[in-house]
Amino acid sequence: MYYCIYNKNKLKQQPIIEAMAKGTGGVCLELKELDLSQVNAQQDCVVFIGLVYGMGDLYRHILANNINYIYIDHAYFTAGYSTGWFRCTRNNFIQNTIKTSNLIRPSFDQKIRPLRRTGSYILGLPSSDAVNYIFGDAHDWYNKICDTLSQQLGLPVVHRHKSPQIVLDKRGHIQKRITHTYKTSLDLAISGARCLVTYSSSVSIYARTQGCPVFVHERNAAYPVGENLETISNPPDRYLEPWIRSLSNSQFNLDEMQSGILDRL
Repeated sequence: MYYCIYNKNKLKQQPIIEAMAKGTGGVCLELKELDLSQVNAQQDCVVFIGLVYGMGDLYRHILANNINYIYIDHAYFTAGYSTGWFRCTRNNFIQNTIKTSNLIRPSFDQKIRPLRRTGSYILGLPSSDAVNYIFGDAHDWYNKICDTLSQQLGLPVVHRHKSPQIVLDKRGHIQKRITHTYKTSLDLAISGARCLVTYSSSVSIYARTQGCPVFVHERNAAYPVGENLETISNPPDRYLEPWIRSLSNSQFNLDEMQSGILDRL
């Protein structure tokens, strides 16, 4: 059984989940209607979208009990509810490997710029509280990597929070939202950076196509083309087309979800 879950606090989720329910032959439920005691970890699958308004607790329960799941969130390319494209991943937070496929899909007009090995600072995108609440290591990983790279490269770290920044309490409940304003655009910040550091932000995809080296956690879509402590000082050129095609084959529109995408996950 596919349990397709949306949250009534995020009404934009419902059409997406309804499409998945139709495509999987499953049931569409509001989060509070889901009885997790009835979910068979081996035979059933929970389909859900987003990380807040109770979805973080659902995700933690799924991971703790080894329940099969399909996670949905903003697309890798042309992100946003209005675009009609969404990433879908089976038993993973994000597509962090390069999938080969005979299916030829548009690469969403990604213009790949040559790799840069210069820049006056490290651009850091801090981990969200929602991601840290689920996985537990996001904040510590980010702080450690920023400190290590700053010492290794001899450059300062410029931190740039997502705005609005959603602050959660220890129970995973929304405590407040902080609006951040910056003097420079994100594009300009990326263009001046020696590299970008982030745990899971999909900004890493755009940064890498713009020629900025990225240092990311394995729970990041740019992980296959990211750097490590050995390569970050002199990043090698990488052929990005298979990676871009893999990501474009891992996002879907509502028509595809309704028709069924299980054989493509």
